[in-house]
Amino acid sequence: MRAEQEPVARPIDLGEAMARAVLYNLDSRVELMEIALKNRQAETATIAMLPNIIAGAGYAGRNKYDASSSSQIGTGTQNFSYSTSQEKEILTGDLALSWNVLDFGLSYIRAQQAADRVLISQEQRRKALARIVEEVRGAYWRALAAEYLSKDLKTLQARVQTALKRAEQLGSSGQAGPLVALTYQRDIYEITERIQQIETEVSAARAQLAALMNVAPEAKFSLVRPANNLPPEGAFPRPAALVSAALENRPEMRAVLYDQKIGRLDGTAALLELLPSVNLNVGPAYTSNSYTANQDWWGWGARTSWNLMRLAAYPIRKNELSANDALLGERVKATAAAIALQVYVSRTRYEQTLARAKTLANYSKVQQRVLGQLTASTTAEQSGEIELAREELTALLARARYDVAAADAQSAYATMLTAVGVDPYPAQVHGSLTEMAQAFRTQGAGQVKTLKVGSAGTP
Repeated sequence: MRAEQEPVARPIDLGEAMARAVLYNLDSRVELMEIALKNRQAETATIAMLPNIIAGAGYAGRNKYDASSSSQIGTGTQNFSYSTSQEKEILTGDLALSWNVLDFGLSYIRAQQAADRVLISQEQRRKALARIVEEVRGAYWRALAAEYLSKDLKTLQARVQTALKRAEQLGSSGQAGPLVALTYQRDIYEITERIQQIETEVSAARAQLAALMNVAPEAKFSLVRPANNLPPEGAFPRPAALVSAALENRPEMRAVLYDQKIGRLDGTAALLELLPSVNLNVGPAYTSNSYTANQDWWGWGARTSWNLMRLAAYPIRKNELSANDALLGERVKATAAAIALQVYVSRTRYEQTLARAKTLANYSKVQQRVLGQLTASTTAEQSGEIELAREELTALLARARYDVAAADAQSAYATMLTAVGVDPYPAQVHGSLTEMAQAFRTQGAGQVKTLKVGSAGTP
């Protein structure tokens, strides 16, 4: 599974994570091999258009001559003078070039269909790569959130336990009312539980990211935090233009249109099958029979045949093809409607998650300022230390909520790119890991600052 890939030797940034997923992900390899298979099948279909060249050789022998006599017509008098025109042992050979005109036409259509199936497999490859890059972006940011949250929570655990004990001491010693001490404990437990809940939500992201990169689950690797946590704002134009671009660029739309084209070629093939078959042949031949005046010669011929049963069956075949064409037409409409809905939903989710992430970013900054003010004014009293521990937990919770919201915004942005049909990866998806990682970094780790849609709807 991992025999031919570079081991992890340094912290992984987002560009390298995407490059590893594109190069090493097993699903991606399967899609690539399916394209190779479709290409081989297309080549096979092209070869079927060529004429047949059939070489033949034979040997015949007998222990006595093939001799015969004859009788006169009318009288029936037999001529007892036996004669032969064939040796006891004969070697024969021939080389025939045979070409069926009808088979050539059908093979030509099958070759076109095979070429379209290659294009379908390429669209499936595009879809798989876009999905992998989309999943890597979301898993990477959530893994970062889990990494930082786990580190900070471990740092605060001892302080939180101390604060809980001191709050209990305040209540038992009478320095504070029982209700005040219990309120301190309740607040600390509540904030800790919310932090643990967020930690549970993002804890599986690291394993998911490792699987996407085809890295062993037990492998140790660290992640590099990018400078900007949030995706670009205003990267997408109005929804109508996005739908136009999606209908032209989505792999699903292109694939169903290729299916429709293949189905219509089936109709052309059905019409060709109604025509008579014409078989042409030409080639040299040889015999070792010395009684033959010309032991080697060239021969040629033509033969036509017509399967009249296909004429009777054509109406049924035509109804089948019409039903298939109608089905594919409805599938095109259904796919277009689903794509349009995905674009609108994805754009709304992207805007909402980005707005929420910005709100939580401001909230986290304010909480850090509150913590700074409280740290500067906290005395050595037990109540002051408990309040400080509570605010530190609140600051950690605020930052954790922001990290998760930023990861959600990044995931929504990646979903938006997929919905529009933009390829969030370099045009050349082959090369070394270093080259691919650099290509992703140059492109902004699969990030488009502004999606421009032309008059034809092409991003």
